[in-house]
Formats: sequence, structure tokens, C-alpha cells
Amino acid sequence: MAEEKNAKRTKYQSIGFRLFIICVLILCLNIPLGMVKGVMYSRSGMFDTAMDDIASAWGGSQTIAAPIITVPAKYMKLSSVWNNQKKISEKVETEQEEDIHILPENLNIEAEIFPEIRHRGIFEVLVYKTNLKISGTFENLKNAKIDSKYKPLWNKAFFSMGLDPSAIRGEPEVIFNGKKLELNPGSGIKDLNGVSVPVNLQDDGRPADFNIVLQFNGSGLLSFAPIGKINNFKITSNWPHPTFSGTFRPDAPQITENGFTAVWKIPSIARDYPQIFAGNSDIYKIKKKTASLNLYEKMPIYKKSLRLADYGIMFICLTFVMMFLFERKLKQKLHYVQYVIVGLAISLFFLTVISLSEHINFALSYVIASLLVIMMVSCYIYGALKNKKAAVSGGLLMAFLYTVLYLMLSEADYALLIGTIILLITLGAIMWATRNINLNEE
Repeated sequence: MAEEKNAKRTKYQSIGFRLFIICVLILCLNIPLGMVKGVMYSRSGMFDTAMDDIASAWGGSQTIAAPIITVPAKYMKLSSVWNNQKKISEKVETEQEEDIHILPENLNIEAEIFPEIRHRGIFEVLVYKTNLKISGTFENLKNAKIDSKYKPLWNKAFFSMGLDPSAIRGEPEVIFNGKKLELNPGSGIKDLNGVSVPVNLQDDGRPADFNIVLQFNGSGLLSFAPIGKINNFKITSNWPHPTFSGTFRPDAPQITENGFTAVWKIPSIARDYPQIFAGNSDIYKIKKKTASLNLYEKMPIYKKSLRLADYGIMFICLTFVMMFLFERKLKQKLHYVQYVIVGLAISLFFLTVISLSEHINFALSYVIASLLVIMMVSCYIYGALKNKKAAVSGGLLMAFLYTVLYLMLSEADYALLIGTIILLITLGAIMWATRNINLNEE
């Protein structure tokens, strides 16, 4: 009976059993890590709400599609009508009206963007003001290649601009064919937000030029539609962290710490809609095919913190391996509760970073949180093992891990490569340190 109890005790004290329990503890610590991530997502959601509140008052994402000349046109439509008397279907012509949209021959856009930081509670939101200059020409409108079935009503034409009118600040200056136009709310085109003004083109038989100057507010994405046959865009700003998106990317943008300059040269052949089209079926394509940019912060704190938390379980694993190796070297055993407490301390590191970074610089927050956790864990190891060398070694190893993690966050493009190399090196060291372990050893 005594031998059976000794065998059972030996089984539960074996290295294999301890490793199994430690692995179970690591899996269980995913729960507090998940709770920390939940807090991060909640704070990120509150930040998004603050952004939406500011955007609703200041101005949201902007898409500029301007200018467009729209001409109502009459045409005869052949349709089938049932004749009850003759009991046959007859072909009948009826007069219909449809809008013809004419896009410019040349379109030049120059935009200067001025970023600003707006506050909502503790949250900072990046917004911008834009000074916009649009110029170019339309071809001789009377010679426009409009389908012969249409009869344009030139006296009912209107000049329109696609953009969010609520974001316009000041009085826009619009010169068309040498005449100043007073814009009215509404683009006059279905599915296109904007402003417009009637223009009587009945007597015009020459190319039409335009010059537009306006200021508007916005936040988030800023997009420009290349609706000209030849498009030349130039965007400048003193903000150093733009991201370019949309269908068309700039030609070799210049980005420095003092700002950026981006230039686009886009031919009409790169789009999938013509210079002249009837109806509104191609309006969606105009809004979809754009040159776009976003003045976003290089790595917003919530995105950084969530990426940070993704490495949480890896940090717990490496720290537990370190503690286990200290056990083996010092011939002492840590209690499983002590493993759990160290794991919880590491989990709180990520929460500490995001809590501090909402009030101070992210890098400083990271350093403070790292030092706090390293000191706590080092002191705890010293208290548990009564060995200064183990405590100092543990602190140095954790400092190394936190340094590597920060480098991975800072160099987003090389994060996977850096992380993989460090894990391979760490795994190699662990394999060397554990090469002589006997699973049946007490």
C-alpha cells in the first residue's frame, strides 16, 4: 500500500506531469488575455464613436467628382401597347426625356490639406481642412458625340459638382466660360451628392473652360474621381503619414517628416466609363474609381495595443519556460499558483499600456508598463526562489522580450520576420537547456 502511494506521489511530482499542468495553465490564461482584449475593443469602439461625432459636425470622408455638364435630352421610345379592340400588341412611339452627362476634356486639381487634432473627452481625432483648386476645359459642347437619337435641350443644361455640401466652408468661387456662377444645393443628378447651377448653353459653340476655388472640411478618406479625359492631380500637406488607396496610386509620392507631395496623371482609358453617357448607370462607377488618400496616424494606439495583445500568450509561454528552467537549475519547485500570478501580471501589462497611452505618449507608456511588470515579476521570482541571480536573469530576459516586441510594433513591415527569427533563436536556446530532461525524473 505504501509503495502504491509512493508511486502515485512520484507520478504527480514528475516533470511530465508538471509540464502538462503548466500547459493547461497557459491555455487557461487565454481567458484573462481575452478579457483584456475585450477592454481594448471597447475603448476602440468608444474612439470610433468619438470620430463619428466629430465627423458629423466637422465633415466626414470626402469624394470629389467635379465638374459635370448635364443636358436633358428628348428621344422617341418604341414600346408595345396592347390594343383591346384589335386584340393585338401594337408598337407605339412615345417621347421620353433622359439626362446626358458630359465629362471634361482636361481636369486639373490642386489640393492643399491642413490637418488638425480635435478632442472629444480624452480622445484625439485627426481631421483636416482642404483648399481646393479645380480647372480645365470641356470640348466644344455642340460638337459632343451624343447619340443621334437624342435631341439635347441646351437651354436646360446645368453645371454640377459631386461632393458633400455640408463640409463646404466659405463661399466657393466658380467661373465657367468667364462668368461667375452661384451654386445651389443638390447636384441635380440621381445618386450623386453635391451642388449645381443652371447654365444656358444654347448659344455656345466653343470649348468651355472652368475655374473652381473652394474650401471644405473632412476626416478620414479623401478621394478624387478622374472624370477628365486627361487628369492631373497634385495633393500637398504638412502631415507626414499619408496612406494611398483607391483604384489609382500616385506617381512616386514624396513623403518626408515635414509632409508629403503626391501627383497623379490618369488617362481616361484607365477607367471603365465613357466621357459622355446617358442616364445614371455610370454614376456609381465614377464614385468607385478614385485616387484616394487618408491622413491617418502611423499606428493609432488602439491598433498598436491590439497587435501587442496578440503576442500575449507567446510572452506567457516564454516566461513560464524561464521559470521552469530556474526550477530545474536551482532544484526548487514553484507552486502552480505562482505560475498563474506571473501570467496575470503579464496580462495586466497590455492593459497598463493602453490605459497610460490614452493620456501620454505610446512609447513612454510602453516603457513604464514594461518596467512595472519586469520589477513585479523579478521581485516575485526572488521571493519565491530566494535567489538574486534568478531574479536578475528573469528581469533581463523579460526586458529583452519587451524590447523585441516594441521593435516588431515599430517596424510593421518586418514584424513577421523579426518575430520569427527571435522565436527560432529562443526555441533553440530552450532546446539546448532542456536536452537532458528525463520525464520520469522527480
